[in-house]
Amino acid sequence: MFKKGVISVFVLLLVSSTAWAQVTRGRISGTVSDETGALIPGVEVTVNNLDTGGTRTVLTGDEGRYVAPDLALGNYEVEAALAGFQTAVRSGILLTIGRAIVVDLTLRIGEITERVTVTGEAPLVETTQSVLGDLVDAKTIRDLPLNGRSFTELALLQAGAMARNGHMNTSFNPISGGGTRTSIGGARPKQNAYVFDGQDAKDAFGNTPGSAAGTVLGVETVREFSVLSNAYSAEFPGAGGVINAVTKSGTNQLHGSVFYFHRNDNLDASNFFDAPVTDPNTGAFIKKAKPEFKRHQYGFTVGGPIVSDKTFIFGSYEGLRQSLGSTRIRTVPSDDAHAGLIAPIHPEIAPYLALYDRANGRDFGDGTAENLFAVNEPTTENYFLVKVDHTFSESDSIDARYFIDDAVAELYYSGGPATQFQRHPDTRRQLFNTTWRRIVSPSLLNAVSASFNRSFGVLPNIDISGVATSLNFLPDRLFGQIQNPNGVSDLGTDAAGGGDRLSILNMFEYADTVTWTTGRHSIKFGGNVKRMHLNGLSGSRLHGRMRFNNGISSFLTNDLNRFEFLVPGAGSSMRGYRQTMTSSSNPI
Repeated sequence: MFKKGVISVFVLLLVSSTAWAQVTRGRISGTVSDETGALIPGVEVTVNNLDTGGTRTVLTGDEGRYVAPDLALGNYEVEAALAGFQTAVRSGILLTIGRAIVVDLTLRIGEITERVTVTGEAPLVETTQSVLGDLVDAKTIRDLPLNGRSFTELALLQAGAMARNGHMNTSFNPISGGGTRTSIGGARPKQNAYVFDGQDAKDAFGNTPGSAAGTVLGVETVREFSVLSNAYSAEFPGAGGVINAVTKSGTNQLHGSVFYFHRNDNLDASNFFDAPVTDPNTGAFIKKAKPEFKRHQYGFTVGGPIVSDKTFIFGSYEGLRQSLGSTRIRTVPSDDAHAGLIAPIHPEIAPYLALYDRANGRDFGDGTAENLFAVNEPTTENYFLVKVDHTFSESDSIDARYFIDDAVAELYYSGGPATQFQRHPDTRRQLFNTTWRRIVSPSLLNAVSASFNRSFGVLPNIDISGVATSLNFLPDRLFGQIQNPNGVSDLGTDAAGGGDRLSILNMFEYADTVTWTTGRHSIKFGGNVKRMHLNGLSGSRLHGRMRFNNGISSFLTNDLNRFEFLVPGAGSSMRGYRQTMTSSSNPI
């Protein structure tokens, strides 16, 4: 068992109106001029959120410039008003995550009650930020096919992003995590940052957040997310890429969805490696033994006002029920090895040799052969989310979001008979975040946030109940591991020597950010404090491991090269003791 406490603090200072960065929100800025092109100071500019009815009012400075920072995502309308001029209105503005939109307005002489409205999207060319990244918008999330509905898989569509070791991670481990390990811009997967609504969402060991099912659910709850690969703000943690996601919110319009997705093997072709089915009398090939596969994903979302223009709520549930069948291949002792034709079988090795399933595939002629078999790995996952936004006044607002994800799976482990040696990983992830924003003045804004990230994952010891206790290597321990040469699959527990693997992370995060606009310049500064409680458990040679390094004949003749075990009374995190063995000192 180990514990770890970490406190990290960063302070950032960004000066100039062209070096601005928003974490999960956006910004609208621009100039106000008259018909001659002269910039006008002291103009009242109002930014209206058409989805929630919220407003932000700022004034143009001495050079006719205005900045409305830290705006919620959504559809906006901007209007500029000054006595002696008609009111200029610009509509059709969509603010997406991290976007800094430039909206310049022109005032014409006339009555202030007269309104001149221009409808049209703001320019898409980014002229105020140098950050390199891509946006995955709501339409992309909703319309693209997504196997397993793990929304972080869409990050792989962006330039410079690629999955390590394939796509969805199907071999959960508390140390390596459950999400897809993604490299962005050539960085290591653990160097990436995962930010959900401004909160650090990585798991206990800094991996992609994911469940025992290998998924990151919440497709229906994510409004949009960006994938940043370079020159992003110092507000983001990590040294690689950044996946920055924002949750949907309730609006003045009641909205929601109900969904169901189903997949099964009836529409799948047989895999090349599926075990053949033959006629028991003639041995003639009949068909491939295609494993069963059933997946059900279903749920709903709902959002709307509790109090119009003031309080909004959004909630979601998603369930995953999956029975995944697959064909596995491993290397086992051949029939010749079982018959003693490769080497004489030592009497004490015979019961261990009997634990291997018999070969039913290619014989490699060196005492090893293939064993093909089908396994079924059922998975259950439940995901809940709720988010509340509330406006106290034109100056103060608060939002809070909480989600919980529970998953349990059954993973096959290749180190034993096909009907045995299962592991049952169990995960629970919880994230809570709340942010209070206060507009102190038209030029000064403060945002305070508090977050809690709890990540729990356990990978219990392999179920080896089918192995006789008389075959255990050490007293009061379970069956250990036999490491065989020539590519023969290991027999017994995993490479760590067995035992439960456990990780529990409690991360407390606090941040305060102040934004001050003066003239042509915008200054943003603040701090972020994180306190981490990390508890873990990982067995090391807990039940003993034996190595045979001189061909399969060394295993058959009990010519042991090395025996590794944990020193009695030592902590489970210690490496243990290694001893080079001879045939006269073998423990079996």
